[in-house]
Amino acid sequence: MVRIASTATVALYNLEGTARLLTRGRGALELEANSYQILRLQPESHRLELAEGRHVFLLLFLSPTIQSLVSHDSIVAPYAQPPAGTLCKTRLNQILSLYQPLLKGDIWRLKRQVLLLDLLFHTLDDAGIQYRLEDMDVYHNDYQTLNRVKSYIAENIDKKLSIAHLAKHFGVQPTQLRRGYYRVFHQHLCDYIRDLRLDKARRLLTQTGLPVHEIAWEVGYESAAGFSRVFSHYYQQPPMDIRK
Repeated sequence: MVRIASTATVALYNLEGTARLLTRGRGALELEANSYQILRLQPESHRLELAEGRHVFLLLFLSPTIQSLVSHDSIVAPYAQPPAGTLCKTRLNQILSLYQPLLKGDIWRLKRQVLLLDLLFHTLDDAGIQYRLEDMDVYHNDYQTLNRVKSYIAENIDKKLSIAHLAKHFGVQPTQLRRGYYRVFHQHLCDYIRDLRLDKARRLLTQTGLPVHEIAWEVGYESAAGFSRVFSHYYQQPPMDIRK
């Protein structure tokens, strides 16, 4: 299982072996050896199916700062034909150079970071990923506030979390909050709240004996019926089936 806490954009490099990335209810993406994929993953929705033999993967997660540089139209979900390509010899050697077990220390760690960033941006260029043309100071200036909004949501997921409430709490305009969050994190704010609530609900269903209506309250839903409807649509299974 490819386990992620929230929606994430990744560069997935398959260096050896063949595999399939299974997407819940959406089919499979074939992963060939010496290839890369740029795609967006959803929590608890993807699983790698490996063929027999040896496998070597490298996953680079795009940080919010890097994502803010990239056009949100360039990276899609794995079932929507994401940008992909074959690793050239230069790129393959660059990845292999990261594995130097005898090299240690701060200088090597810094060099690895430089190599990874160089690899990532060359991959984005090779895949034809478009960069934003707007003034990037807007996104960087908003990042600290938006990151605090994200942390606040995670700590208060059982409470009412409307955009109006969050905007008032953090002293920003609702439109500025909604648009800024999407530009920086490449996810709608309401989708992030839903993802966190349903992820916590899934854990409570599998790890506790709480009844469904209490779990609904624990994750911020006012009614069990509304919670069950959203949960069933998201996971393609009703809550009690997940518990079983």
